[in-house]
Amino acid sequence: MNYNTDQWLIFNYPIGSGGKFLTACFLQFKKLAHWSGQQLTSNETIDWYRYSMPEEKELWRAKEIDTVWQLPKISRAWPRGENISSQEFSDSLSDPILINCWNKNLIIPDFWHKTKRPDWWTNAQWINIHVDDKKLYKKMLFSKIFSFENNAVICHDQRPDIGRAVNREYKKIYKNQWLWENVDSIDDFCQQYLTEMPWYQSWDFDFIPTNSYIEFTELFDVDKVYRFMLQYEDQFKQHVSKEYLNQLHTIWHKHTMLKLSCQKS
Repeated sequence: MNYNTDQWLIFNYPIGSGGKFLTACFLQFKKLAHWSGQQLTSNETIDWYRYSMPEEKELWRAKEIDTVWQLPKISRAWPRGENISSQEFSDSLSDPILINCWNKNLIIPDFWHKTKRPDWWTNAQWINIHVDDKKLYKKMLFSKIFSFENNAVICHDQRPDIGRAVNREYKKIYKNQWLWENVDSIDDFCQQYLTEMPWYQSWDFDFIPTNSYIEFTELFDVDKVYRFMLQYEDQFKQHVSKEYLNQLHTIWHKHTMLKLSCQKS
């Protein structure tokens, strides 16, 4: 079986830049496999997405939406497994939920946090987020992925007690650093540590996509998100619901701005 086809829809963006929100925008299309593992209505998807949003004292990474399937021995962000061949990927793909969606001819939405595309998705359709404001992006990272308090930085994404069971097992194996002490400021951390992290280095922030991309700052404007979505109506043979986007955007924007306002420097 060859899984390197255009049945994949890959959202390509650096960690913490709003890609899960953008993916949720596309989940209104009935031709896409839903990340809930069920085919939800638009209203059900809005409720499902709302539940994934953290409250003021909750961690973003502990609740946010994710695929219900697993890729075989591959990290979408860390340097692990990206060099396997397209045939190896196809031979090892066995997740029953993903296979079931595939056999129903549903488009499979997934994501990738690296600029370089792997061999097994060369025929996939790609949608990119271009980070046009690096200062805002770093603020987003420290509102969602990292926290800074008492001269210590915590990467909640790598905390061994956060995430799905399979991801917690991987964390035990690879033991990626998740705590830095004696840090003077967020700026110092970014200069000394953030830019050296493998997942940060795997993203080329100077690369500007030529098509099928939305600017990072445009995600904060629902009208620009709507105009971006309109170009996919013909492909998915379904009108884009402005009402759905408005409700989804209100949820995302409210929680994003709340987290940004609580950020310490």
